[in-house]
Amino acid sequence: MGSDTNGEACNTQHCPVNGGWGLWSEWSSCSETCGIGARMRTRMCNTPYPRIGGTSCPGEARETGSCMGMLCKKLPEVAHGTLMGELNGEDLGIVNLMANVPR
Repeated sequence: MGSDTNGEACNTQHCPVNGGWGLWSEWSSCSETCGIGARMRTRMCNTPYPRIGGTSCPGEARETGSCMGMLCKKLPEVAHGTLMGELNGEDLGIVNLMANVPR
């Protein structure tokens, strides 16, 4: 007696697998130790990797953001001072100085 079923392979083509994003990495350290800086984090398109003609992950693999370092010591906008002495052999006596300090 023979078999009462016939089998034939079908759908032998592998289907495309689209890529999926993995988890974000930890944020990097702040680029500035005082004041406003930048930081970044990354992720990989590996959950799963795109295969067999599947599409890569949509969007960006890197993200940047702002961060705040410690408070900066504030410099004065105008500096005052006094100078005593000689310049090129000439006695200056006492000279008062005032200067704008660039930021």
